[in-house]
Amino acid sequence: MPEPPEVDVLIIGAGPAGLYAAANLNRYGFSVRIIVVCSQVCGTDKSTEERYGRASLFHARSIELLHQTGFGERFMQFGVPVTDVWAFIDGEPEGRILFDKSSYNDTTYQFALSIRQFKTEHLFGEFLEENGVKVERPVEIIHFDVLENGVMSTLRDLTTETTFGIVYRRIPALLVATVIFTEN
Repeated sequence: MPEPPEVDVLIIGAGPAGLYAAANLNRYGFSVRIIVVCSQVCGTDKSTEERYGRASLFHARSIELLHQTGFGERFMQFGVPVTDVWAFIDGEPEGRILFDKSSYNDTTYQFALSIRQFKTEHLFGEFLEENGVKVERPVEIIHFDVLENGVMSTLRDLTTETTFGIVYRRIPALLVATVIFTEN
């Protein structure tokens, strides 16, 4: 049996957080592999509400991070600046959230940025593809062993039913995510 390929980090899940982590790790020279069990991007096989997800607003500090890590311009192109949001219950206004200077007086970004989760995932995915990283889907993790110098995982491609191994060497905290995802 051939030796399994090695990467620095295995990321399980291709939502905004997983893709942001992968993109940043890749930018800083870490090799990454991303696996996700669903077969299509952002629930495109689900209802419209589920398809667009819930992660649709970047607050000022998150916008700062996007700019600091080189993604700001991509997101500013497609996002809509939001200075306030009204909350309604049974058609009656219940409150207002301000994202303007009165709330964010210590940042350049006096707004939140509204962008659909689907688009966020697309933008991070586009960056990763430009840098030779693709999201592998549908792939699940079926077993892992902690080694002296990393973790050996057994993965299964759900389309072809083939099983293969991978060793990842860094970021042992991601092992916690592995345990959580494999038990669900």
